[in-house]
Amino acid sequence: MGLLSLLFALTVERSISAKFWQISFYINCIINVAKRIKLLKTPIDNIVVASGIVLLPTCIVLFLSHYLAHSMFELLLSSIVLLVCIGCQFTRKQYKCFLRSAFRGDLKTCNTEYYALIKSKNLPDLGLGQILIWLNFRYYIAIILMFVFLGPAGVVFYRLIVTLTEYTINENDNNDKVHAYEKVQKQLGYVLFLIEAVLVRLVSFSYMLVGNFSKALPTWLESLFDFTKQPYAILNDVAKQSEDFQLDEDDCTAEPCLLVRLAKRSLLLLLAIIAVLTITGIIH
Repeated sequence: MGLLSLLFALTVERSISAKFWQISFYINCIINVAKRIKLLKTPIDNIVVASGIVLLPTCIVLFLSHYLAHSMFELLLSSIVLLVCIGCQFTRKQYKCFLRSAFRGDLKTCNTEYYALIKSKNLPDLGLGQILIWLNFRYYIAIILMFVFLGPAGVVFYRLIVTLTEYTINENDNNDKVHAYEKVQKQLGYVLFLIEAVLVRLVSFSYMLVGNFSKALPTWLESLFDFTKQPYAILNDVAKQSEDFQLDEDDCTAEPCLLVRLAKRSLLLLLAIIAVLTITGIIH
């Protein structure tokens, strides 16, 4: 039933746009309630409360998964969790705006969309293709792997941490509030780093399988036991070696489109592997 939930969520998530199908809607509701009952002064200024925001929904989903195990309601629960957690409409919208502007030759708007994207996701200043391949990992592939390994509760746990670490604070807040907020984000980031350090090595290996294996293998092996390197750097380094392309300096859409296609091929490979393992009974 897990495979059915996964396929259903991947098929439907692009066609739903209501805000209650976005995890950010629920995080905002939780934060607003916490601020109303005086648990918070800023969006996230206390690691204990931030941990509660992550752990309470995770525990609820874990309990429901255990209580509804081996029933049709388990299929429904898994489908709802995946629909809420998988994908990111905001990122997809900005990517489409970037492509439309690029095809029109409007480089100013392209730059505006690019910087809006990296600011909203708290990302370093990378190329758009590298950012998109990383966001594809976070919003699709990593969630699929968490679902396979840890079920719906693992998906909720991972997605909540990702969302909180990407949460942007109001620029008008004072420095003390910003400092407290960034401190909590950094602490959550340690947990996220440990999770993604494992997942990114699996995903980057799949990039090699659907790309140039012999060229990318040395890069993958070099990063395999290097836990000082950021996960996004490992993923991007392997992805660039896995995809053979020659870029036209005047075409700012070439790199993003090629790397996104690589990520899609990797996603299809992982789905095929999961389907085979499920059909053979190796995973449930």
